[in-house]
Amino acid sequence: MTKFRGAFTALITPMKGDGTVDFEGFRKNVKHQLEQGIDGLVPLGTTAETPTLDERPGEEEDKIISIVMEEVRAFEKSTGNCVSKLTVI
Repeated sequence: MTKFRGAFTALITPMKGDGTVDFEGFRKNVKHQLEQGIDGLVPLGTTAETPTLDERPGEEEDKIISIVMEEVRAFEKSTGNCVSKLTVI
């Protein structure tokens, strides 16, 4: 089992006035976190807007994960991600 260490940012998902995801704003947030040296990113957390996003393949949640992966690769960092609306202890 991998043990995560360091500081991780729970990312917000910025929204436009019409209620759609601001993907460019999200990308800027991700880039800023990486530029500042954050150790990990936590997109699609369950305490924010995630329950209202489209889960269908290729839609909002997939696009958010794609943006994170693209930006992390650009900074030559590796990441693992598991997203679920369930908490199991």
